[in-house]
Amino acid sequence: MKSVWLFMFLLIILCASAAFADGYSEYQSGDYMAGPYMGDIAVVCTKSITIRSEPSYSGKKVQSASNGDQLYVHSQYNNWVEVTYTKNGTDYSGW
Repeated sequence: MKSVWLFMFLLIILCASAAFADGYSEYQSGDYMAGPYMGDIAVVCTKSITIRSEPSYSGKKVQSASNGDQLYVHSQYNNWVEVTYTKNGTDYSGW
């Protein structure tokens, strides 16, 4: 019975990975996973996301984060999440 559940879990993960393989570069609901509280660590779960200077698609690109990268969540505004992301020892903050 355990092997059936494991197979179903792996199949769901595989299907979800294929759905995200197109690599959109903007926030979509479900692009990150975080707990219910601000201050949590979010994990990017799509090919990549674009971190912007303001909560708008017209905001300047600050940095990109890739699948599996961790972001520190500060706040949320509508569908935008304010984060800090560390890459190669440099901190980037944005939305």
